[in-house]
Amino acid sequence: GRIEKQSIPSLKIGTQRWVPKDVVESLIRLSKDYYDVSGALKVLRKNKIRIRRNTFERRLDRGRIPHIKVGGRRYIHKDTLNELIQIEKARQSKKK
Repeated sequence: GRIEKQSIPSLKIGTQRWVPKDVVESLIRLSKDYYDVSGALKVLRKNKIRIRRNTFERRLDRGRIPHIKVGGRRYIHKDTLNELIQIEKARQSKKK
């Protein structure tokens, strides 16, 4: 799907489609070091932080949570998400 939409560069030789090695390696690094929005929400819920998807995406839209965009999808770095978890836990402990 993403190859046909040309968000991932590829080369077509005959009937075969080839993806450059550096693109594949960058996507592997992306999957190891980053969370997509739904994965980030799962991690937040696993850490007992209740946040609605709409609220989380609004924070991404307004730039309050740093992220990168690849192929039309937003990815949050694992370190950034860990910082967000610490901030939210501190905020929850202050409310109690």
